Amino acid sequence: MDVVKQTCNPTDNGTFPSSGLADCSALAQDIATCQARGKILTISIGGATGSVGFNGASQAVEFGTTIWNLFLGGSSNTRPFGKAVLDGVDLDVEGGTGEYYVDFVNRIRELSANANKK
Repeated sequence: MDVVKQTCNPTDNGTFPSSGLADCSALAQDIATCQARGKILTISIGGATGSVGFNGASQAVEFGTTIWNLFLGGSSNTRPFGKAVLDGVDLDVEGGTGEYYVDFVNRIRELSANANKK
């Protein structure tokens, strides 16, 4: 199998003017190909050097809606991966506080309840 490494960054791919997010829509077909082969693709939030958290439940819920619309089953004019729908969210909360993540997760679950992907 041929492996093609594609990357996406604002310099090479441009951005959505209203948000500054990189336009990685060229990866949509690659994402679909991987998913068709049984691979699960997620967006990861956090990491070893990331210090992420929420100031309150409403911010966590709002961020859940944003992630849903940008990367999962929702809709937005600024979807970084175009029409590709990722399979989920990896929460790698090593720095910062874990407070209000329940609200974030519950919002994603609420939005995905009637979606094609669970």
